[in-house]
Amino acid sequence: MSCISDVSVADIFGWTALHFAALQDHAAVVLLLIQHGADVSSMNNDGDTPEDVATCFSHLHVAAMLRAEAVSRARRVAFSMGLQGRLGAESWVHALDAEMVRKVLEQV
Repeated sequence: MSCISDVSVADIFGWTALHFAALQDHAAVVLLLIQHGADVSSMNNDGDTPEDVATCFSHLHVAAMLRAEAVSRARRVAFSMGLQGRLGAESWVHALDAEMVRKVLEQV
């Protein structure tokens, strides 16, 4: 039996467990939350994603993990929408831009 019901629930400031794990540079917790479906594109009330928080505090390994997951999810969305043939390799490099990834993920 699992105790986790919604790993993307946010507090009154919009912070999720993923935001806090990114803030504290807890890579193992970030990975666990991602594996349980945490929303990597969630924004707090200031408009910061967990990746933004990790980057702000120079937790570059965690930021890279979050970015890679966001891009991976964006690719799956593009594939499911039949867009994979329209996007070349360079487009995926540009998809590393967090804002673009957020927009793609909002299409889900």
